[in-house]
This record gives sequence, C-alpha cells and structure tokens, in this order.
Amino acid sequence: MTATLDGFTLGRTLGSGFSAKVKLGTSQDNQEYALKIFRLDNPQFNDKAFKLLKEEVEATTQLEHRHVVKYFEFKESAIMHKKNGQQIEVAYIAQEMIAGGELFDYVANTGPFSEEICKYYFKQILQGVHYIHSKGFSHRDLKPENILLDKLYDVKIVDFGFACPLEGRDGTGTNRS
Repeated sequence: MTATLDGFTLGRTLGSGFSAKVKLGTSQDNQEYALKIFRLDNPQFNDKAFKLLKEEVEATTQLEHRHVVKYFEFKESAIMHKKNGQQIEVAYIAQEMIAGGELFDYVANTGPFSEEICKYYFKQILQGVHYIHSKGFSHRDLKPENILLDKLYDVKIVDFGFACPLEGRDGTGTNRS
C-alpha cells in the first residue's frame, strides 16, 4: 500500500521543519511536487500558526519569478492515507519541486565558492529578493538553507513561513502579532 494525499502519491521525505514535513508528491499525470504537509493534530500547529500559514500562502501565491518558489495549491483540510492504513487530517501546500538541494549543503560540502560563483548566486538572490520586495513582502528568513538550487543550479528562494507585508502585520511598519 502506498501513502496518498488528495490524488498525490507520496514519496520520500525531502525535509522537515518546525511544523511541517515536506514530501515528494507525484500527481496522477506524473508531475512531481514538493508537498509541505502540516498535521492538524500537532499541538504546535495552533490557530496562530494556521493564521500565519494562510498569510504565507496568500503572499507566495502572488509571486511569480524565476528565483522564487512557485506555489500551486493550498488545501486547509485533507486526509493523508499512510502506508499502514492510518488516516491523518492535514493541511498542505503543493509547490514547485526543486531537485538541486540547499545552497547550504553545496557550501558545506565544497568549501568556499570562487568569486565568480559567488557573483552568479548573489545576483540571482538579489533579483529574487528585489522582486519579493517589489510585491510588498519581506521574506525575513533568508539563509542558505532557504535557498535551493534547481536542476540547472539556479537559485530558488523558498520557505515564506516568516514572510510579512513590508508595512508590517499591523500596518505600522512593525511586525507585532
């Protein structure tokens, strides 16, 4: 028996974070997605966390840039069928599959980049950040672990869990919640 979620066949775990696990999801037409899955029974995934997730999705679905991850679908409630037959209520985001890995891992495994490689990546990061800011959002968690490389080794900025409007969550320029 294979694990499924809303028509996606679930594959290997791609990563995990504070409140979510990211799994490879293959659609019925064989397209691959990264599914960011949030267990609704997780006590850390409370009303405030759910509100922040919805804000993340609202912000990110408006973004379409070659150096920013693309979100395709968000479902607030779905049933994940695990391999063992267990059914779990989850929320999930289906996002672009980015297969190249984290920039962090490349630096950790290869050591310092040459000046030319640094310029190549820094230019792409700046283009992505500029675009995000031009759309009125701040990422607020930009780090090598949140910069993935695609199959052509180009940058994709991911993980908008701390993103907020540039004017702040309450409109005052601060980010008090």
